[in-house]
Amino acid sequence: MDSMTLTTGTCADQGRYIRHDVGTAIYWEKCGVKYWVQSCSMCDNILDFAHTPCHNHWVDQPQSYIDSLLTGGGFRSTDGERFQCSQHWAYNTEPTQTEPTHYLTVVSWPAYAWGQWNDDAKGPIQKCSPRDTTTDADGTGYMFTSCCTAEGVGMRRDCGTTHNTNFETAVEQCAAQGGRLCTADEVLSLDENSGRMTTVTQGCSVDGPRTASGGDLNRLWTSTPCSPCYTAVHDGHCATGWIRGSNTMRDSIESCFAQCDSIADCGYFAFSENSGTATNCALYTAAGGCEDDNNYPTYTAYQMSGGDCRRPDFPVLLDPKH
Repeated sequence: MDSMTLTTGTCADQGRYIRHDVGTAIYWEKCGVKYWVQSCSMCDNILDFAHTPCHNHWVDQPQSYIDSLLTGGGFRSTDGERFQCSQHWAYNTEPTQTEPTHYLTVVSWPAYAWGQWNDDAKGPIQKCSPRDTTTDADGTGYMFTSCCTAEGVGMRRDCGTTHNTNFETAVEQCAAQGGRLCTADEVLSLDENSGRMTTVTQGCSVDGPRTASGGDLNRLWTSTPCSPCYTAVHDGHCATGWIRGSNTMRDSIESCFAQCDSIADCGYFAFSENSGTATNCALYTAAGGCEDDNNYPTYTAYQMSGGDCRRPDFPVLLDPKH
């Protein structure tokens, strides 16, 4: 009798984990058949914690009972086949839905007073930011909360709480105000009554700042998820995979990213706001792996992540050096 015969048909047993009452071996038992559990962690990130093999999720049984159970091959007193996490009744064949790790953050820019936004001078008005950050890792800017009504109309800000918030806090603050986070499209749209962007001039002096650019701009959280274009891997340069002749002077991290993005083999780049030399952007191949060279501490090395991100057009080189 094989395991399929023993575990299907009219048997209504959901199955359970069992363990020898004075031993350590754990088994999955179903319909009179046992399967040995290879390790306590084998179902981590596959089953919910409450349904993983260890952590006292078993029922103690005497060895005589365990020996009496059949194995997948129909034998007694042997371990038989290994347990598969997919055998558990709580296994979900549908892909697990995970929360996005990044959301678009947008500069609140009063164009009616400061002039139209200029990507070349300022960088992108929106940026893909990790949900747990409260400041911009590329400068002195910070994240803040600015909410919308259910209809998408901008709301006045709470100056006591709006500064230096992460995504979760911003969501909670908007709910407490009777609103919600705006979408990125809502933030960038013009209010039909005032002709201004939805969130500008809503108080607390968080717009802009007017003279700032890149990472020194403040940005408000939106409810629009995104995938990052690049992620930091370590300080300094990459020790391997340098693309010869690729060192240049760039005006922003986005510009250095764009340079790497324009080269098919580029998988990493290193950028510094204050390199102290004639160049501040270096490119490296994906195949090189970007091992840490433990040098150039003013630089940060980034990996191209292939996200569906939004970036400025590839800019003109400031001071190419070959």
